[in-house]
Amino acid sequence: MLRIPRKIDYTIRVLMELEKGAKKAPLSLKIIAERNNIPEKYLKQIMPYLEARKIVKSVKGPGGGYMLSRSLKDISLYDIFDALQGEVEIVPCIRDDKFCFIADKCLTKSIWVDLNKKINNFLKKKKIHKILEEG
Repeated sequence: MLRIPRKIDYTIRVLMELEKGAKKAPLSLKIIAERNNIPEKYLKQIMPYLEARKIVKSVKGPGGGYMLSRSLKDISLYDIFDALQGEVEIVPCIRDDKFCFIADKCLTKSIWVDLNKKINNFLKKKKIHKILEEG
């Protein structure tokens, strides 16, 4: 079964919360966590990755918190996956044949490569603002 990690779902909810509530002032992790029923401890692990990829920015000091660094129209599902876990690969041999002992005779690799490209293309096209509109 192909599963989407919980941190991806949490991140989408965080970005949507920042879109709604942090246009003028940053939101604290505590507020984001409470409004979205996400453990604050978990958010503390996710946010540095999003900040490093310039998806969010932190504001220090009293009244500080997080804000979006760019519009949700410019942030794709792929950006989130890439920030939190790296490029999506459905099987490890897609990137490197050393993970497979039959790479030179594999009958299915081309199928997995094709499927992986389609998944990544879908993720790149799916912008977070569209999820908001569709939800």
